Amino acid sequence: MLSGDYKGCDAIYGYFGQLMETTGGTFKATLLQVLADDYYSSMAMQRSESTVNGRPVSTTDVLIDRVENGQAVETWIYFQDDTVLS
Repeated sequence: MLSGDYKGCDAIYGYFGQLMETTGGTFKATLLQVLADDYYSSMAMQRSESTVNGRPVSTTDVLIDRVENGQAVETWIYFQDDTVLS
């Protein structure tokens, strides 16, 4: 299962490694929309596509970043259907 908290670069790289393993390297994200302000946050909507256990998966996801000093320091990801990677 990929849900959970990931803190630090190693944990985040590990998450993406698990994502690629779960999808057999087929994961692809296409950026659909971005909203941001100059001070605090950004929001992105993406279409995520992959193959999991031999079946195609396509979801629309929202990523919200808390920004400090121009860098994302925290990200929340909301999947249209978070059960598809299980």
